[in-house]
Amino acid sequence: MTPTPTPFVSHPLLFPPTSTAADVPISIAEACVSILDGPCTYMWTYGGTYPGLTIRRPTGQATRVTFFNNLPTLAGGKTVHLHGGHSASADDGQVTGANFLFEPGQSRTYTYEGTEDGGNERGAMQWYHDHRMNETGMNVWMGLTGLFIIDDPAEPATLPSGPYDLPLVIADRQFDSGNQLEYFYDPFGVVGDKVLINGVYQPYLNVADRKYRLRILNGANARIYILALSTEEAFIQIGTESGLLPAPVSRTAMEIGPAERLDVVVDFAGKLGQELYLMDAYQKVPLLKFRVNQSAIDTSIVPSTLRQPPDIGQPTVTRNFSFDFTSAHWTINGLSFDPNRIDARPVLGSTEKWVFTNPTGSTHMVHMHDVDQQCLSRDGGPCYPYETMKETWSVGPGETLELKLKFTDHIGKYMLHCHILEHEDDGMMTQFEVVAPTPTPGPTATPIPAPQTINLSTRMRVQTGDNVGIGGFIITGTAPKRVLVRAIGPSITSVPGVLADPVLELYRSAGLPTITNDNWRDDPVQEAAITATGIAPTNNLESAIDATLNPGAYTAVVKGQNNTSGVALIEVYDLSQAVPAKLANISTRALVGTGNDIVIAGFILGNDSGNGRIVVRGLGPSLTALGVANALANPTVELRDSNGTVLEANNDWQDNPAYAAELTAAGLAPSSNLESGVAATLPPGLYTALLAGQNNGTGVGLVEVYNVQY
Repeated sequence: MTPTPTPFVSHPLLFPPTSTAADVPISIAEACVSILDGPCTYMWTYGGTYPGLTIRRPTGQATRVTFFNNLPTLAGGKTVHLHGGHSASADDGQVTGANFLFEPGQSRTYTYEGTEDGGNERGAMQWYHDHRMNETGMNVWMGLTGLFIIDDPAEPATLPSGPYDLPLVIADRQFDSGNQLEYFYDPFGVVGDKVLINGVYQPYLNVADRKYRLRILNGANARIYILALSTEEAFIQIGTESGLLPAPVSRTAMEIGPAERLDVVVDFAGKLGQELYLMDAYQKVPLLKFRVNQSAIDTSIVPSTLRQPPDIGQPTVTRNFSFDFTSAHWTINGLSFDPNRIDARPVLGSTEKWVFTNPTGSTHMVHMHDVDQQCLSRDGGPCYPYETMKETWSVGPGETLELKLKFTDHIGKYMLHCHILEHEDDGMMTQFEVVAPTPTPGPTATPIPAPQTINLSTRMRVQTGDNVGIGGFIITGTAPKRVLVRAIGPSITSVPGVLADPVLELYRSAGLPTITNDNWRDDPVQEAAITATGIAPTNNLESAIDATLNPGAYTAVVKGQNNTSGVALIEVYDLSQAVPAKLANISTRALVGTGNDIVIAGFILGNDSGNGRIVVRGLGPSLTALGVANALANPTVELRDSNGTVLEANNDWQDNPAYAAELTAAGLAPSSNLESGVAATLPPGLYTALLAGQNNGTGVGLVEVYNVQY
């Protein structure tokens, strides 16, 4: 029979192993961890312990962490989020998608740069955990938690350090009679009856009679703690999850919700031979016993001033987020999470105000990825002195929290959600996308040697269904024309979120079969012909079709393998300019977004000695009659040269009488007054046509370029 342990006597507090290396391999694997007396507990771990391997790195230095998924097949794919990190979107731990989940037997390397807004990232205790959509709660409960500490020379050197700087992870769990974890999903939050400190139940810690720095993480799924000392003495709080406070704050009781961190100093001076407890005043139970049984000289000092938050300017945009309960689900602004929906597109370099409100009867722990936030007001009044800057916020029932934040360094998608993990898994999550200040003008196709000509190079966000990318072109004349059609994704480096594996379909005249290609090297004959052109794709997952086509209308469709989505290029090259035929019209239909997700069509006028007359149209409303859902309501077009200079621009095609007359005479007048069109005489060269929505409107649009002859 297993002897009954004596609480806070039998089990010393443990600390997970630590790595300070720049390249860190971590195995995600099942391990049997000794937590309670008796049988060990099977957990999913980062490196074989719970909590997992602690990574400790100096700020300003990049860290590459490679996670190997060695879990059983039934555990499925995993994704890792560095909570509190300022990471590129691709390294932030996106919650779903074949580009981000790595399955059992696979691995993924995440790069954490250690810099922010031109300087070093602020010192803080971050943590890493699984972030898979709908499964985060279960995966974290099973043990997928680890610490990542950033050491920062900007912090006062007099703070307790070395063996007197200790991390504590507090988390509750439920066990069955055989000491195995029990997890029963509850959208209102899953809690357990045993509270662990660093994976130890009712531990003790031998300490000296001096000051200690305790970095505390609430690693629970849903439980909120109120931490206090059994002596009713004060903690000195020096920091949050976002680094040091401007000045230390004395607190006798500290509420800490899931994912929050408290950076505190506890002074055991004058208590040699005594014992005291870290308590949860909420449940009125002890969590950790301190045994003051060592004597030490203490040279540490907590300065009266610590570190001011960075100056990020004043907000220019305000956004509101209500953390709701809608149709029996946790939601944000009444909407459940949809990975295909973006709810905010802040501009890189801008400062915004984000307002969080909670009309429900439950507290929500609001966590925002990418950047830290500075508190402006709580319920219209001042913020608490210990919440100057954070990235996980307690928003109680009926509360309103106003924050300001600056978007720096990275564009791409990031998450905003409640960190009560079952609220998140139930749908209380959304995503925002940081966009570049202006779209990058100019075609992004691979440069090609003369005399070959890119007649179409359109960048778009490829989705599924009606929102795949569609490029149309017309061959006029009396002879067949050889063309190369390409679908490019992985080799695009100018924007995030590219289409990982584009599939290309070329639709020909009625009665002729569709030509399809997934990877351009699949067919040895096609591979040889494409290679000979000198403009073969640079990535084997990209697609290309070399075809000789009779005069007529053709449609090229690009989609993602297995219904994936992302940014892609669809291109048409004229490989036989000398024959008596030409590409007279090129067009692209795609979902028009904002920022990087507008549609950008690049084209090159060929090597003729004379100028060409070009008409560019932007269509939207008239697509509805063709059965297209979600048509772009009010398209705008810009025609730019290779330097990005705007040559012509138009919102509604009838606004400019000269455009209107020419488009009408050419038979190219749009059927809706809200559609757009321009005309210009252009010399040979590179040009781009930009299709966007008026007032950042979005929807399916069509951009067309005509080479007209009068």
